[in-house]
Amino acid sequence: MRNKAILIGIGIGLIVMFVVLGIFFGRHPSKMENLFNDTITALDNEEGLKELFNDYAIEESPELDKDIKAINEFYEGKSVEVKKLKVYHESSNVYRMHATVVTDKGKYFVCIGATGSRIVDNYGISQLIIEKSKEFQKKKIFKKDEFAKYISHAKPYGVTIRVKGDTK
Repeated sequence: MRNKAILIGIGIGLIVMFVVLGIFFGRHPSKMENLFNDTITALDNEEGLKELFNDYAIEESPELDKDIKAINEFYEGKSVEVKKLKVYHESSNVYRMHATVVTDKGKYFVCIGATGSRIVDNYGISQLIIEKSKEFQKKKIFKKDEFAKYISHAKPYGVTIRVKGDTK
């Protein structure tokens, strides 16, 4: 009986250790950079974008298929360069990324909200904002309050297309 209690204690200790390590090592911006690049590749090829969204975003965005079709019509050309990619780690598994994407037919500002973990492969896009605004293409980084305002005027899950760059 005593050996069983010791084994249970060791098991619980290992679980706690893995959870704590997951919190500290779950912060992995390069995995999010890869997700951003995969998103741009999906935009270039007009396919595979929906598979990059996490399950919760798919559930909470009933018009996701329609929005992806609209984004494929809005986003023109093939990417030539990604400028000023910035990855923010907001909380334990929440990331925000933004960059200017230059295609052979124009420039776009792309912002992605995503979830991710280094230990468990449960990451994906929750929010995708894309626009042609020159205002945001020139920004190097957002200040915290500017970024919060920018994403607050978009759909919390799914795709938001901004044609004029306004936040209304």
